[in-house]
Amino acid sequence: MIETFEIPEGTIPESIVPSPDATQAAYVVNEKWGMHLEVSGVAQRHYDVISGLTFSPSGKLVAYAGAREGAWFAVFEEKEFGPYADIGKTSPVISPDSKHVAYTALLGGGGWIAVRDGMVIGGPYEGFSPGGLLFSPDSNKLAYIVKNGDVWVVVVNGRELRSHRSVVEKSLAFSPDSKRLAYMACAEEMGFFWRRKTVAMLVVDDKFGPAWFHDESSGRNGVSNEIVFSPDSRRIAYAVAQDGRWTWIVDGVAQAKVNGFSSGWGGNPDWASFPDYGKTCCRRQTLSFSPDSRHFAYAGVDGGQHILFFNGEPRGQHPGILNWPIVFSPDSTQLAYGVQENEQQFIVLGWRPLQRHYGLCSDQAFSPDSTQFAYVAMETPASFQLVVGPRSWQMAGSPLVGSRLVWDDADNVHTLVTKDRRITLVRYRTR
Repeated sequence: MIETFEIPEGTIPESIVPSPDATQAAYVVNEKWGMHLEVSGVAQRHYDVISGLTFSPSGKLVAYAGAREGAWFAVFEEKEFGPYADIGKTSPVISPDSKHVAYTALLGGGGWIAVRDGMVIGGPYEGFSPGGLLFSPDSNKLAYIVKNGDVWVVVVNGRELRSHRSVVEKSLAFSPDSKRLAYMACAEEMGFFWRRKTVAMLVVDDKFGPAWFHDESSGRNGVSNEIVFSPDSRRIAYAVAQDGRWTWIVDGVAQAKVNGFSSGWGGNPDWASFPDYGKTCCRRQTLSFSPDSRHFAYAGVDGGQHILFFNGEPRGQHPGILNWPIVFSPDSTQLAYGVQENEQQFIVLGWRPLQRHYGLCSDQAFSPDSTQFAYVAMETPASFQLVVGPRSWQMAGSPLVGSRLVWDDADNVHTLVTKDRRITLVRYRTR
């Protein structure tokens, strides 16, 4: 673990990826005749092109795709797999247990394949749906969607399940216990005057839910690609728009209709810089379930106001609710979210507003024992501080985009900051 390191000249800024445990960062450095990868200041292999950089959930390993003299390779634990004619743009992905790597690859003779740990598990196919491959939480299953003529087929571990007219891209979702698979499938139905219309349905446990009019061109009717399971895997939620009004369907029950949603990463410009952005595994997190699965919360926009909904009921109304997920405490007794009011921003914690700031960053987290809440605030555009309860600490730089506040225990928290071409791991003792 390196406490501080310098970012070299030639680093591609948008390539910087922080590790999930906020202890390292990886990035791509341009050279005169190509580029190379660095992890926390340590140079790795040289390639002509590098893409798809990602960290393992453990934060200890990286995977990426690299091209050399026209041939593409997948790289994991510094091992090369290949060569291939191409690697999918949303590849590679690392399993939740950090032991396996999977990716999509194009064969030299044509046809796309799904590969796990260098072994072909499916294909060749015509192509993959955007978002690529998705591991189950237990790391034993690999799901994806492929094109087969006029239909799209859902595949798990190389075994074809159902085929559909289309499947909403990036809608694949496993339950936390890995036993359930859900996605949004599309079909055609006859409409008035014999005109066909497209409908979308939730498919979970191989069973179809209600049909919803789905018109992607207008955006006024259809389903979101976000399917949310509760932590106990028993509850499921998804979002639907009909005639321009959005609602969450939770346990089969439609919630209040709104013009849109403000919680989650969807409207946050930083989201595009997050690790794994564009992959199926990178979710908006518009709706959050509590750790005990008993509660859910999200923020909607309606009538010029932003409304915090808790268990389906409006509980907080503000001029603006900031674009990041609603955060529950580990013991499920509290939640927190960010608010914009006039020219100031502040956190609402346990339904009570905290101190106001010039601005807030999306870095926030409850301590493991649920007794403390940490967040990053701006007092000026160039001045950042960590805030925990009544105490605050000036940060030696700005938070690294995509990095997290990570609690080591109930009294210590750390994150990554950047300043003057350096990235530093900073630690704070909060009590």
